[in-house]
Amino acid sequence: MAKWLNRKLLFALTIVVLLISVVLVISSQNETELPAEKAYVTVKADKTVKSLNKQIFGTAMPGEGRGNRSAFTDAPLKEYMNELQNGFMTLQGTSAGFPFYPEMTGEHSKRMTIAQILDRMKFRDDPDGAVIYETVKDEPALNKPMDHNYDDILQYLESLKAKPKIAIRVPTYFTGLGDSIVAKMKLKLDPKTGSDLVHYLNDPPVTELGRLRARNGHPEPYNVKYFVLGNEMWNNYVIYGLSLEDMAAQHIAFATAMKAADPTVKIGFSFADDGYPHEFFKPEFLQRVEKQLDFNDRMLSLINGYFDFGTYHVYSDGWIATEGKEVLDLGPQDWKFLMGQAYMKEKYGSYQRHREIVQRYNPSAEVINDEYSGPLADLGGALFAADHVMYLIRTNYDSYAGYWDSGLFEPLSFFGMIHIPDEKSPDYFKRPAFYALKMFNYYTGDFIVESIVKSPTYHIDQFASQNLIWPAEDVPSVAVMATKKDNKLYIMLLNRETNRDMEVEITLESFVPKGSAKIYTLTGQNMNSNNENNHNNVVIQESSIQTSTLVKILLKKHSLVAIVLEQ
Repeated sequence: MAKWLNRKLLFALTIVVLLISVVLVISSQNETELPAEKAYVTVKADKTVKSLNKQIFGTAMPGEGRGNRSAFTDAPLKEYMNELQNGFMTLQGTSAGFPFYPEMTGEHSKRMTIAQILDRMKFRDDPDGAVIYETVKDEPALNKPMDHNYDDILQYLESLKAKPKIAIRVPTYFTGLGDSIVAKMKLKLDPKTGSDLVHYLNDPPVTELGRLRARNGHPEPYNVKYFVLGNEMWNNYVIYGLSLEDMAAQHIAFATAMKAADPTVKIGFSFADDGYPHEFFKPEFLQRVEKQLDFNDRMLSLINGYFDFGTYHVYSDGWIATEGKEVLDLGPQDWKFLMGQAYMKEKYGSYQRHREIVQRYNPSAEVINDEYSGPLADLGGALFAADHVMYLIRTNYDSYAGYWDSGLFEPLSFFGMIHIPDEKSPDYFKRPAFYALKMFNYYTGDFIVESIVKSPTYHIDQFASQNLIWPAEDVPSVAVMATKKDNKLYIMLLNRETNRDMEVEITLESFVPKGSAKIYTLTGQNMNSNNENNHNNVVIQESSIQTSTLVKILLKKHSLVAIVLEQ
């Protein structure tokens, strides 16, 4: 009897613990709803601020090495890419950071195999490369070409309705990042691989490589103008001791060769995102990155005269460390902090820090954010991305930007805005970030017009993220961007709040709308809402309202809204 009672008591205690755990999880996601507050927006339709650069709405495409897929032209994927209307795409490189060789082009069965590429690179001349080769030399894939080359990818992108413009990352070393099997390698690549790539892409069809491209089905030049040399090379400097002088020498050799091939191309370098005030750094983090803090300045001094633009990769502070292998389930306080990051970047001059150091060496250099992302596959990540896009536009980042990532070559990851079939799901489907960028592509005009917002704020206590300690902050609840094209006015509204709606009154100056306005809303049950199981859980909802020069709208908590008015 005693044993039976003990088992019964243990069972009861287990149930209680489980119930408490469930309650704690639920309470961590459900806040007390606050009463709606009023926000006021004035749009001055006759006050043009600047042209809208829609290439800021671009995306990035991971290297093919992230996951070889023989059918990236599947009909559903192309349908979604056409729906997105993406106007710019950053390509990570040929494949897995491989250099370009002309023999990698042409009919697929006749292209260089991976083993032949490794031999041409002198892969085994690198001590770490020799060790790696012994572990993979019997892999059948080595005796096959990569699934896709530049022609395959660029002609696919040209077949899309938007025909996105292109930037390409060109490897100067064969190496990797983080714990990649090749990250320790310091194998220098031949600068001719860079100049041959430029010749192949941009020459008229009368040169040797221009004729080769024509024989491969593309007589007209691709006219790619933006090339980034290397990718996040500060990792290799800090972690594996790659010499800055060697890195700079490789950059200069590639830049010189590629400019000789086509003087109109622009050469860039990927700098470390040192955009936050150092007084925010935790002491242990500051000590860990101390060697990295002078990377930008030292590299710029070494490559001065050999770069046209600098790029930065800007991610949310924290909550990315899973490499996209799981959907994150964050609490309201985490989301409040995350949704304040664009505002805090602007307040504390992150953009100015990015621009100042690059233009100290080249005053005409462009400053580009070619890779960014929020907390991945959920609604909150989409709203974070929308806020970041508006921040990039407000602060005048140049040329193009790249949401990481399009999903074209990254199975088994929640980074992709389009999910491609993998072992977890056989379906193609669109994630919330897809819809956020679609709204910018569809519901913005050609010119930014002046908008003034008077918004309530929400408070964030001092917040310790993984590496930084952020001060307490009052974050404006509403962000706004107004644009115009012909007789249409577009107003984008973002409610950063997790638990409070906003009653927004919009006063229109020098614009008298007619009829009804179309409203497009992206929201969900909470910030963690996603489309992984129910693929239509977070989608754009369409509605309409009658309008006048005073537009009133209920801006739901955690939502992105586009208003389209016509006069």
